[in-house]
Amino acid sequence: MSTIKDLRIGSIFIGGGTPSIFVDEYERLFELLEGYIDGDIEITLEANPNDLTTSRLSGWRELGFNRISLGVQTFDKQGLLALTREHSRKEAIDSIDLAKGHFKNINVDLIYGWHEQSVDQWREDLRVIGDLSPNHLSLYLLDYSGKTPFSRLQRSGQIGQESSEYLEKLYLEACKALREEGFDHEEVSNWSKPGFSCHHNWIYWQMKPYLAVGAGSHGYLDNCSIGTRYSYPSSLLGFVQSPRIDLDFRTLDHWLMEYTTTSLRTKKGVLLDKIFDKTGCSFAPSSVVTTAIDRGLIKVDGNQLTLVEAEWFRENAWSFEVYRCFNQVHSESIACCRPQ
Repeated sequence: MSTIKDLRIGSIFIGGGTPSIFVDEYERLFELLEGYIDGDIEITLEANPNDLTTSRLSGWRELGFNRISLGVQTFDKQGLLALTREHSRKEAIDSIDLAKGHFKNINVDLIYGWHEQSVDQWREDLRVIGDLSPNHLSLYLLDYSGKTPFSRLQRSGQIGQESSEYLEKLYLEACKALREEGFDHEEVSNWSKPGFSCHHNWIYWQMKPYLAVGAGSHGYLDNCSIGTRYSYPSSLLGFVQSPRIDLDFRTLDHWLMEYTTTSLRTKKGVLLDKIFDKTGCSFAPSSVVTTAIDRGLIKVDGNQLTLVEAEWFRENAWSFEVYRCFNQVHSESIACCRPQ
């Protein structure tokens, strides 16, 4: 049986909020993790462009960070206002150039689909990214759901949400432009240059275990065949005063739905034998999926089922269709996932 002494950490990701305002504060964290870190570990820090200085970048590098993720979101003046970003176009560009002097592995986040964004504005963002040539990109569709400020503005009629057809056009523009720039499309929202795939992302996409600590954070333990998810209180005050852990006991049905959803987002797709080994269910394509295979929208190559790149934009709908192609699994939680 493995123990905490056997724990090996292959990836660390510090993000959420404004972690780039700290430098020396991370020294204690690295001291605590010493002895558990693999030699080729990827250690990422999320940063705001206007937080970057030469001294901070040097400090992070000396501590052990070897990958930085910059929340640029857009280079467009109108877009920066719409997304309430504090940096300017010039500051965003300068921050990437500055980071290159200290980090070889750099990701840039962009957001598309903001209110009244034109195709030409999106093409210009993609052109600038092509010129700056970071080695990893995360392009996220603006989320209008939940309790976000954009959701409230949209519900109140102050801003509109673009049509799905228009958003798909922006997505396909990115696919074309980044392919021409030599980026590999790994997942619906992520592209990388050769050798710079984000290790931490694949932990999520392949449903591997990961530890999480912090207000609102979510983790996943492989303490049984389908694992257990857990989370902390979302408020910082609640986390500090009472850092309880909420457990979410899984079922085989949960696992199957989650696996098809995360896997179909990626170029590696769904592994049919992995589902059979876990659930005992064989792939039996429905009429909808059979038609999609005939039309070339879904590819089945031996043990691997993948969506063509253009369909990744609709992966949520496809994941449900693929999920339905497996025999019904038991909805009861596995006993070993619950405390005795």
